[in-house]
Amino acid sequence: MSLRRVSVVLALTVAFAGLVALGIALLVTSPGDEVNRVFSLWIYQALVVLSVAIAAARAISVRRDRLAWSVIAFSLACSAFAEIYYEAFEPEAYPSIADVAWLAFYPVLYVGMVLLVRKRARSIAACDAYIAMTSSRPFRLPRSSEDALAELERAAGTQFDPNVVRVLAANVRDGQEAEDAA
Repeated sequence: MSLRRVSVVLALTVAFAGLVALGIALLVTSPGDEVNRVFSLWIYQALVVLSVAIAAARAISVRRDRLAWSVIAFSLACSAFAEIYYEAFEPEAYPSIADVAWLAFYPVLYVGMVLLVRKRARSIAACDAYIAMTSSRPFRLPRSSEDALAELERAAGTQFDPNVVRVLAANVRDGQEAEDAA
């Protein structure tokens, strides 16, 4: 296993363990209890900051999704700032700068998610087009696999992601070679 994968698994394990500990502490203690206060303040804040770190690490490690994960990490940082600022400096619920950070969390997270989905949608388009061209339709006969791949390769870089088309073509051709050999 690579070092990057080990670090991601370790971070997710720590986050899950902290979440379980927080849940257990909140279930077995009363609201005014000091143990509840420690868990609800410190452990929860640590988990919020850890979520920012995980999203930022994802932004650093995955080049093609860097912008999307950076925006998601920023939105989580807004939420973390709001939580920490509210707990540390404003125990009374008046409108504050924490409210601005909490409100910024949602639209910024939405933008990050849209960016992430748009990257994934480009890969779906090439596969969907291949299936549509090679399937039988009421208004036309199916194209051969080679004709469909040639059409995808012509449109690579303009309509379809060139990397996805390259991988799709290699997999289809490898599958055909395996069928021919059998």
